[in-house]
Amino acid sequence: MAAWVRQVGRWTLFRLVFALACASSMITCDADTPPKPNTLAEDCATDADCADNEFCTKIESVWYQDLTSGYCTKPCKVDTDCANGSHPFVPLFCGVLSDLSRGCVFRCGASGIACVDGVPTACAAVNDTYCFECGCPASLTCQWGVGCIERQPVGSACSEDDNCVSGNCSPTAKICRVAAGCPCTASNCDMCFTYPGTTWTFCSRACTYSNDDCGKGGVCLTSEKNPRCYAPCSGCPTTCAYTNSGDAAVPTAIFYCDI
Repeated sequence: MAAWVRQVGRWTLFRLVFALACASSMITCDADTPPKPNTLAEDCATDADCADNEFCTKIESVWYQDLTSGYCTKPCKVDTDCANGSHPFVPLFCGVLSDLSRGCVFRCGASGIACVDGVPTACAAVNDTYCFECGCPASLTCQWGVGCIERQPVGSACSEDDNCVSGNCSPTAKICRVAAGCPCTASNCDMCFTYPGTTWTFCSRACTYSNDDCGKGGVCLTSEKNPRCYAPCSGCPTTCAYTNSGDAAVPTAIFYCDI
């Protein structure tokens, strides 16, 4: 065989080996890439935050207003499909998602979850008869077995504070009274305080442990045997008294209108 033929053969073989080497260096290994780690029950904003076989479902409830957040879930048929979540101490169960499909959700009573015949169900998938679990808009109140209803005006029948626009339901008369801390009369407030020689009035009420029970700047004196709301010093027609919070560690002066 001529020398030049052998030379061409060697050159061709070299080019073939080099081409195969280059081709092998460009081969991708997508099939060997490990899947995204389990994200079941993890917080998420979009499906991209979840593992390949999971997706992001939103938490929708009046009590939980941050509707941009959610958690990673996946389709299921039975509870065991939802086992081995990324949070072993916060188990998921096979329930109903907001689009009525079956998916892994948190337990009954969790944020955005109602319990329908024992099945944890997204609040977005139920009606307002489940308002005790899912809540009502601020302008409405939840009535057991009925749903979200309008809050009632002063003078209307009520069973609890939430039934009234004023947030003050008489515990004895079961009638909506004016809001605690507001001007009042004996006919629209159970404890309407007045001061002789003035037009000053203040609707008081029994309180527990918070000034929130007492309306506009009112003060709840929890140190009394039967705590009630006192008016603030601002606008007080008589002596402004003070006491302390009763906290031995950090006593705090509390000022109130002594009527």
